[in-house]
Amino acid sequence: MRWLGPALLTLLLSGCATTASDRIAGWILEAGDEQAPIPNAQVSIRPLDRSDWRASREPEPAALLRGVGITDETGLFGLAWLRSEETFTDHRLLRRWRYEIEIQVPGYYIFRGTFTYTRGPQALTIRLEVKPADVIDVTGLVEIPEVQLAPAFGGPPEHRLDTRARRGEDPQPWE
Repeated sequence: MRWLGPALLTLLLSGCATTASDRIAGWILEAGDEQAPIPNAQVSIRPLDRSDWRASREPEPAALLRGVGITDETGLFGLAWLRSEETFTDHRLLRRWRYEIEIQVPGYYIFRGTFTYTRGPQALTIRLEVKPADVIDVTGLVEIPEVQLAPAFGGPPEHRLDTRARRGEDPQPWE
């Protein structure tokens, strides 16, 4: 996993503050001039800690709560609920909490950052950097260095005796 310094996390505040409209939405785009949308990115959020004394109380320990979504073909995602990993029940987003967001998609560096959710609808725009291939195989072959082979039966040859020892003759090392 790599922490992205150049990745841009923009938090745009907007809208009304009714509980029914509590929602985190956003776009996952490719970093650079094109800013192409990234479909099928896995977006995960989890509450970290309260941002102030007026913060919502957690219905279960915050460490058990996660919000998970997938971007559509336009790079858009939306999260309105947190699910408990222990009881599998859904809970509303925790207001005035600091959250961690993690985005994973093949071909891009994993993004992890934090933001503070206050209330109502909020939008995030996150730009991911393309991950160059880690391994380039030009041969199509994996070479293994020469290894020392042991006999199929027993230990090394110097520890085996020939059949003369069984007949009462002087035992000789395996030849």
